[in-house]
Amino acid sequence: MKDFDLEKLERRNIYKVPDNLFENIQGRVLSGMNDFDLEKLERKNIYTIPENLFETVQENVMNKVLPAKKAPIFKLNWAYAAAASLALIFGATLFSITETLMKRRSTHLL
Repeated sequence: MKDFDLEKLERRNIYKVPDNLFENIQGRVLSGMNDFDLEKLERKNIYTIPENLFETVQENVMNKVLPAKKAPIFKLNWAYAAAASLALIFGATLFSITETLMKRRSTHLL
């Protein structure tokens, strides 16, 4: 294998093509098409679909499209919400009363 030299190989075409192969190829193809009639072909359905595909397609799509209901991040307890609302109301009222009393005191001192 050491003495192998690619440049010393004989260069010749090993493939054979009939003479005038490409000169009349269009005529030969079209002559074969003259006898071809598309309407005479057998018409049969070569595709199959699962049973009841169209009856269940809407359900399958909706199951994939609609997100599953997720649990809320926190559970709102109405008792806590009512207590927080009352605390806010009483706190705002107390702040308002305190501010009014402070204003009265400051006007009596002057």
